[in-house]
Amino acid sequence: MREPGPPVKVAYLILAHSNLAGLGRLIASLNDAKSSFYVHVDAKATESYTSALGNVTVLGDRGDVNWAGYSQLQAEVKLLRRAIESEADYYLLISGADYPIRPNRFLYDLLGSGREFISTCAVPAEHKPMSRFDSYYFDYDRRGRSLTHYGLRFAEAVGRAAWKKKTIPFQLYAGSSWFALTRAAVRHVLATLENDPRYDEFFRTSLSPDEAVFQTILANSRFKDSITHNLTYTDWSTNPAPAILTEKHIELFQKQVTFRSVYGEYQPFFARKFDVRNTGILDLVDRELRQ
Repeated sequence: MREPGPPVKVAYLILAHSNLAGLGRLIASLNDAKSSFYVHVDAKATESYTSALGNVTVLGDRGDVNWAGYSQLQAEVKLLRRAIESEADYYLLISGADYPIRPNRFLYDLLGSGREFISTCAVPAEHKPMSRFDSYYFDYDRRGRSLTHYGLRFAEAVGRAAWKKKTIPFQLYAGSSWFALTRAAVRHVLATLENDPRYDEFFRTSLSPDEAVFQTILANSRFKDSITHNLTYTDWSTNPAPAILTEKHIELFQKQVTFRSVYGEYQPFFARKFDVRNTGILDLVDRELRQ
């Protein structure tokens, strides 16, 4: 008897920065009759990406994405606006360094709950200080070493020292960037961003706004009671973090399905960061965890 197809239509939104060779394998691991894929490639990437698959859309409008900057949020919103044109049940934001660590039916079982999978907590929290939001920040390459880089960092420091604070127009919530949201939740987020200018005005000068905009909109709405932990495992135990995943993580995933983070218990379907150039580790995931 043929195995039944997936019960939900899923649109995957992929933020890709480098090592684009791994995108094909990531998409192939998730692809089925009810899936669609929307890819944003950072304008700084020296590689290009194309796909022969009819359900893969590579955005032509490539933004220059800076870590922790407003440009990160802009790329995510751009993906959502394009993907909402499709009739998907869920919209999943992942990065090009993610990879599924369970069979796809594991994901469909989780999505069957109808919940909004987006890690969320009220701000301030120990790991999400208010200073990320009530102080002024600029959108630039924080890992750069140019004169502009140092000048902007100095200007931010002067602003914080002068206690120049922003007025916060709503209860703030923050969490992880990655999510799996229902169509109704995505439509609510996009409508709010379109109709309420406070979100753009406030978060444009915040640090890591992509980790707070969606959480703030949804946790201040009728969707609040449907919010639960996201579906992505990340190892923050190393310095620098996050850790590149290795064989020891595969052994951990074999022994353990439920995990705990500062946002509570969850059962991850994705994990990050993988070095996608290491095809051996992905082969191990497929062989040991996904069959």
